[in-house]
Amino acid sequence: MSRNKRLTIAWSIFSFLFVSSAIVIIIVATIWKGQDANSLIVPDKHTLRAMSISELDLSASLLLAIVIILTSVVGLVGFYLGHGPRNGNNQRGLLMFNYTLVFTMVVTVVVGSIIWFFTLTLRKDFEEIWLVQKPVVQSFLQDSLKCCGYWNATTSGLFTQATGFCSSVTDPTTVTPCVGPITGFADFLLENTFTSIYGFSAVQVALFLTTCCLIISRHEEARFRVIDMKTGGGFV
Repeated sequence: MSRNKRLTIAWSIFSFLFVSSAIVIIIVATIWKGQDANSLIVPDKHTLRAMSISELDLSASLLLAIVIILTSVVGLVGFYLGHGPRNGNNQRGLLMFNYTLVFTMVVTVVVGSIIWFFTLTLRKDFEEIWLVQKPVVQSFLQDSLKCCGYWNATTSGLFTQATGFCSSVTDPTTVTPCVGPITGFADFLLENTFTSIYGFSAVQVALFLTTCCLIISRHEEARFRVIDMKTGGGFV
């Protein structure tokens, strides 16, 4: 098997993984959008996730998926238009694909980094998120997580809903605050999210390098074909 064919197979595999990453993002973001739509109005098992990943985050993920799909289209067009002597072995399409791929890599890293930066200040940021939640949401979280207040079970600790599990608090120092369980869940979810996004960027880098190799290989093949035609060597 020639080097060109091996590179073509590698390019096809990485392109498939590249498109698959967009499909995964679309499926996950769409499902989460549907499940989380009313979770901060009528609390349910998805409420913590809705607090951790906002509507804006999901929209940004869908935008990233669209960018990946459009980049894939550019790649497929460039791959087939520049293949074979009948097309003049013109690799401008693949070069354009690599430029758009670099842009996609930048967008991917930016989206992943935004989520990562958020994890660095979770406890402080979730204080603001806790404050804007409806009383029914705060009560639900306290009951489901078996905790009271955000920082502690006092007014200064953002304890406002003395209902359910927290209806009979006598000693605030003996009650678990909600900051730990909430940020623990958010940290786990967000860490897995940005790690997956960075994983997608690794596929993009591999595809970029494979495309570079394929462009060089096709140029060499075209050059040897011209030489053989001039010398009558019958290039194969």
